[in-house]
Amino acid sequence: MDRVNGVVKKIVIVRHGQTEMNIINATRDLFVCGRYNTPLTEKGILDAKQLSGNEHLKNIDEVYSSDISRAYETAYNTLPEHEVVLTEHLRERSLGVFEGESVDELKNHPMYSKYFVDEALKKFRHGFGPRAPKGENYSDVLERIEKFFASLDLTSEKTVAIFSHICVIRCILMYTLKLDRYKALKLHIPNCKPIVLNYDLSNKRYKLAEPSLEELKYI
Repeated sequence: MDRVNGVVKKIVIVRHGQTEMNIINATRDLFVCGRYNTPLTEKGILDAKQLSGNEHLKNIDEVYSSDISRAYETAYNTLPEHEVVLTEHLRERSLGVFEGESVDELKNHPMYSKYFVDEALKKFRHGFGPRAPKGENYSDVLERIEKFFASLDLTSEKTVAIFSHICVIRCILMYTLKLDRYKALKLHIPNCKPIVLNYDLSNKRYKLAEPSLEELKYI
């Protein structure tokens, strides 16, 4: 049996494929997450297409994706026969005016240098309090995730695929598995590797089926 009445029995979460900006950022320290659009590399497209044969993605009922191109391009290449529902709830965390900017230049900017020296403000990069100017923190993302799950029809029997981004996926795992907030922020989420959650009917909660938390490794 693949499904259980009254719940989403199985959730398969996929981070988008490798992007051109992932390559650039390996040599330049830029803020590139959030709403910054960057195309998939040839490897990113190939990895997404190869993922289509994964056993966990063979019997998907509904497919949801961030409406940012790198996520939905991955979804379309992985599951081309499915309708993909795009939603802003699954967008990557926004870093506002910092997106696409050089870290070194921001550190020397008269308006923004304080975000790199003030102990409280520095937490804008990985925290639930301070935000980059016009950006989001993890609490904002978690609120979007709660809205996303509230929008699902949980009275149906279904298996759902979700294509999104690293910060969002951490929040999905935080929300579904009730993980410690700060440990969840340190999870490594690889590109184009399915993360599988199964609903345990006896305990009425989701459990991580694949990979293990140890395999995701805290960074």
